[in-house]
Amino acid sequence: MVGDIQVVRFCKVISTIDILDADRIKVRLSPEDNSKEIDEIDYAFPLLPKALHVKPKVGEAVLVLLASTTDGNSQRYYIGP
Repeated sequence: MVGDIQVVRFCKVISTIDILDADRIKVRLSPEDNSKEIDEIDYAFPLLPKALHVKPKVGEAVLVLLASTTDGNSQRYYIGP
């Protein structure tokens, strides 16, 4: 952990619906997303290229990496399941 924000976290997938077919997912980070509805939560993007990763299912755990150590709402990337 650097700064105030834990930049690597294990999270549960809450949505895999992506109208752009970019394999984006939604995960709920605590405490940043605790009061947000699912539509208000930012997407997490796959860290690996589409040909090299497996898209997780709802309920599975993924490793989420944040782009900033000072902003819990920064860009999100995931690896998993």
